Amino acid sequence: MEYKSIVIIGKGPTIRRCSREFIELFDEVAICNRPKFDGYEDLIGERANWDFVTNLIDIRYYSDEFKRKLGFIETFLTGKNSNLRNNFSFKDLDPSTGTLAFSHFVGKKEYNHIALVGFDLFQKNEHFYYFKTEELTDSMKYLVDNGTFTENLIFTKESGHNSELTREYMSETFRNNPHKKFTLMTNYEFPPMENLDLI
Repeated sequence: MEYKSIVIIGKGPTIRRCSREFIELFDEVAICNRPKFDGYEDLIGERANWDFVTNLIDIRYYSDEFKRKLGFIETFLTGKNSNLRNNFSFKDLDPSTGTLAFSHFVGKKEYNHIALVGFDLFQKNEHFYYFKTEELTDSMKYLVDNGTFTENLIFTKESGHNSELTREYMSETFRNNPHKKFTLMTNYEFPPMENLDLI
């Protein structure tokens, strides 16, 4: 079997610690819910092979030309009744799109190094995204209007995805896959493990 590495790009504030050079270290790139590339190429590069989106509304935010430029291979839906969501089970965790993307690649034997960047687990009273308020997609702007985010994109509520339970799931997954290497760029605290590099 030919092994491959992959980096999964979320949208958390630790993206600002990332770089194009880091992304280019990996064979493949997956993205979650259409991150903002324009103006951030120095942080996340200009490449995406695998696309994970919650709903069909978010799909329209990349043109066909832009998807070809990124190198899209396939788009996976992660919303209600999607295959990825229906096949996921960990206690009573409602998984985010990023968690489902992570689970998908962990389950594939050919990926022996999985990196996660911008996975900050939706922490209350912390910045939610790496980009600016005016760069929110139309499908997300209501979250400022209803007070979920402040004008500066500080998250004001407890996440429906349960930050601590997500950390528990990810930590257990790291432990249960000692043959795989994991790299995690996050502001959330994780216990040290031999196969986990925290950035």
